[in-house]
Amino acid sequence: MSCSLSLCTRLVFFSLVCCPLSLIPFVSSLSFNIRSFDTNLSNILLEGVTRTVSGTVVLTKDIWDSVTGKQAHFSTHFSFAIEAFGSDQYSDGIAIFLARVGFSIPPNSTGGYLGVFNESMVNHGPLNQVVVIEFNTWVNPEFDPPMQHIGININSLSSLVYDRWNPESHNGNATNVLVAYNSTSKNLSVFWSFDGKLVFPDNKSSLLSYQIDLAKVLPESVAIGFSAACDLYAQRHGINS
Repeated sequence: MSCSLSLCTRLVFFSLVCCPLSLIPFVSSLSFNIRSFDTNLSNILLEGVTRTVSGTVVLTKDIWDSVTGKQAHFSTHFSFAIEAFGSDQYSDGIAIFLARVGFSIPPNSTGGYLGVFNESMVNHGPLNQVVVIEFNTWVNPEFDPPMQHIGININSLSSLVYDRWNPESHNGNATNVLVAYNSTSKNLSVFWSFDGKLVFPDNKSSLLSYQIDLAKVLPESVAIGFSAACDLYAQRHGINS
């Protein structure tokens, strides 16, 4: 998954270079243990927007600032594939979600709950503090429209906006996705295509969007994750990149 957020700090890549053994001096092993990251640690270098908060290192900015009210734009590219085994029946789908930091899989969240909700959360509404983009492959009459769909869900299993898609036509093939949020226009958009190319808003990709002020739904600090579930029929959900 690639990330292009004003919330994201830079990535650092390390490279190991092979050298002839005769050139490598013998040295003693080195170990270190850091139990907490304090603001006064002079031997740790923090760059970009990286900072320490309550003994932890925070690598990205918050999604919004409660003091200034400012929000961050963000976008992320990813690719996934869904494959049904030995049947033309699918069950239930995959989702990308934004939730409070520390959010974990709730108990009894299989099947149509997609690993994000469970029965006790259905009526919690704003208390859930979760935004879900679902790629639905099984229609659950209790909360789904009458079609396999891609939907944007706010604190709920029911999609506020959705569009039909046909996973059977792309069984096992990559679906390429771009999720983007414009904090100025308060617009959350999902773009997707099946042509194997990186998705951009200006190319011939499908589009679903919803106007939402995320500061009214999510806390300042959020986690972004993937979840998938199935129930009656077996299918594989894979994140490619």
